[in-house]
Amino acid sequence: MAIYEMPAIKNARAAVEKTRARMGNAALEVFFRNKFNYGKTFAESCGRYVLEDLSKFVRLNDDLFRDDPRKVDYLLGQRSVVLRILRMMKMTDEEIYNLTNTKD
Repeated sequence: MAIYEMPAIKNARAAVEKTRARMGNAALEVFFRNKFNYGKTFAESCGRYVLEDLSKFVRLNDDLFRDDPRKVDYLLGQRSVVLRILRMMKMTDEEIYNLTNTKD
C-alpha cells in the first residue's frame, strides 16, 4: 500500500488543505513525512522500548530544578528531544505519563 493510500494520510487531507495556505506546500509535506516516519519508527515494539528508555533518561516526569542554571538548561534540552518525538506521534498526556511509569 502506498503511503498516500494509508487511512491516516487520507484523513489528514482535510487538515492539509486548511493549513496549506498558512505553511506552504513544501513545509507541509516535510511535516507530514516526518510525522509518518516518527510514528512508524517509535510505534513498534523496539521503537517503543527506546522511547520508554529515553523518557526515563531525560526525567520526563521529574522535577528538573537544580542549583546550577546551566544544568537546568542542559536537562531541558534533553527533554525537548523526547517531547518532539511525542508531539510528532500525537501522544496524549496520559500516554506520555505512562511511558516513564512502566515497570522494568
